[in-house]
Amino acid sequence: MINDLIEYGKWLSKNNLDDFGRNTKDKDYILLVNFNNKDFELIDFYKKETFDFNIYFNQSIFHKDFFISTDQRFMIPSKSNLLGLSPFFIKLDNDFLTKKEFDKNKFNKFQNKIKRSIKANKNKKEFNAVLKDIYNDYNYFINSYPLNDSEKSYFLKFFKDYSYDKISSLIIKYYSFILEKSEDISKKIINLKESDEFVKKDKSNFYLACCFSDELDLINDMFIYYSKIFKKRDEKVKNFEEGYCSFCGKKTITYSSLGSYALSKSYSFNFSNKIDNAHLRICNECNSYLRTAEDNLKKNLKAPIMIIPKSKGNNDYGSFAKISNTDKSSFSKINEFLKDNSNNFNYDLIFYNEGKGNTYVINKYVENYQAFLVEFNKKIRLYDEDNCCNYLLNEHLNFDINNEKNYINNLFDLEPIFKSFFINITKEGIQYPKLFNFYDIYLKDITGETGIFSGFDSKTVTIFVKYMNSIFSYIYELNTDSLNRKMLNEIVLNLLLKYQKNTNNEKSYKNSIIQSLNYYYMLNKEFLEDKMLSENHIKELKNIFSKYNTNNNNKISTEDEEKIFNLIEEDYSLKYYLLGQFISLIDNSKRINNKNGEVFSNFIINCNKYNILKLFATEVLQKNNYYIEKMNKKGKFIFKILEKDLNSLFNEDKFYFEDYLLLIFTGYYTENILSSSYGSK
Repeated sequence: MINDLIEYGKWLSKNNLDDFGRNTKDKDYILLVNFNNKDFELIDFYKKETFDFNIYFNQSIFHKDFFISTDQRFMIPSKSNLLGLSPFFIKLDNDFLTKKEFDKNKFNKFQNKIKRSIKANKNKKEFNAVLKDIYNDYNYFINSYPLNDSEKSYFLKFFKDYSYDKISSLIIKYYSFILEKSEDISKKIINLKESDEFVKKDKSNFYLACCFSDELDLINDMFIYYSKIFKKRDEKVKNFEEGYCSFCGKKTITYSSLGSYALSKSYSFNFSNKIDNAHLRICNECNSYLRTAEDNLKKNLKAPIMIIPKSKGNNDYGSFAKISNTDKSSFSKINEFLKDNSNNFNYDLIFYNEGKGNTYVINKYVENYQAFLVEFNKKIRLYDEDNCCNYLLNEHLNFDINNEKNYINNLFDLEPIFKSFFINITKEGIQYPKLFNFYDIYLKDITGETGIFSGFDSKTVTIFVKYMNSIFSYIYELNTDSLNRKMLNEIVLNLLLKYQKNTNNEKSYKNSIIQSLNYYYMLNKEFLEDKMLSENHIKELKNIFSKYNTNNNNKISTEDEEKIFNLIEEDYSLKYYLLGQFISLIDNSKRINNKNGEVFSNFIINCNKYNILKLFATEVLQKNNYYIEKMNKKGKFIFKILEKDLNSLFNEDKFYFEDYLLLIFTGYYTENILSSSYGSK
């Protein structure tokens, strides 16, 4: 990772695409100060988009753009003082009103910042402390930054023409000028913000820029280069001059400012004894490339995600940079990176949360991310033209499937399906988690007022937390081992039980149950290659049972009975599918007789793996003997199936407890082939 970041940062710097300090916006306001030989002069505000950068010395980086940062890792001043990478381009306070009246306290805070900056620099701290270090060995400073010969010559001339004392005094003089003009500055800001020109929604920042229009503008460059190359994460940790960089071999190594490098200096960078105590040995230059790449990649995507390009040999990141600058969603960009650059790069994907002090915590690191490139060998279609489920025995749905996603073309199409398995049901209806993409599990809180599962029941949350990493790994890391039947069973059964508990005379979730079962069998068959409840076996059962309808008084033939027994012997799941049909027959019969048809609900909601057999015997068979006695020949035939092997009932080899209930759900909610009317049309 680190070497890849360094290579990318080096390419950015070489191609002048370094984003370090490029934090001003076109809608920001620049208050210009000119320097005329001896004195500073306060001019006026300009919008950055109309500012004439040509007034700056043509060899200064400010001839092209402004550079600033309030990141304490890079900034020289204290956070409580005037903020900026250079004393001659600082961020201004811009709120001096309270209820449209001038607030003296706010103005005093602004003045106190200026006074503290003056005091610090008079005491040879902050910028003047850095200035002293640079002047002590300015050749080392010049040679440490990748400057061309022309740029080096301008800096050499600057150091020869202007002494430390002269520049140091100039900084103090400028800060004193700001203090002197602080009231004028505040008035200009207030007047601008109250004018028609000011647009609040632009969220403009206000900056104070001093232009010398000669070599003195290189002061900005000098401090910005220092912040980029030499500014340490912790100034108390000294560079180790005898150390060698692990990446380029240069002598003298530093304490890395990488935002995700969180090891304490006390045990990760203790150079007082041995060089081996440094876990990350990196020189100033490589460290600057590292920061350059890190800053660029963090800005590339709108979400807290970084995608790291890992070159396969050709270090031309032009296409990657071009896609980075497009105005697209984060994941659209990521997928475009893969599609466009898959032959030149591998990619690592990082999901992180911002921490304190401009650090960040990596919550998930995906190596060689390539999920988008995976294409299925066939199109997976969920529904046919007649609103029927292709994976649930052609069961019909009573809503328009045109609003539903019908095709599963890639792994990302599974995200909405997995999300639909985790719901909450309230008086207002179905509540879905605040989960747009599954990677949100690494970016957001799971619970709490603003969490993904705010207000959800603890069981659903527990199941989600148990399996969320596995689901992510399956979709984003192509880890086929992370999805299994036991996991899918537990997730889907919890969902179906929730639907069933909330199904009553006033509200039915039948369509939701059917749709969820269609998803379940699709995942089982297409991704787990599970053969449970084969469609061919169901078709054979349907062909047999369709013959024995209201138009046929014959008993089920011995030959057909034998066929059914053989089918069940071949696929035990058929037995529990038929039990679901059997219970449905009981409930339908009770409803016809104006009784509550809640046998299924009572059984399915109250059973567990320890009482399922007993509950089936009492709640289903014994308590409903009257309705069972009145069943047709197909319904009564289920007893023969049970009697054939009572010992295996709810005790099948390689069956999970959830398998029984999911199969019973399937039988109960699909077309009932045990009904007398089935096959009569």
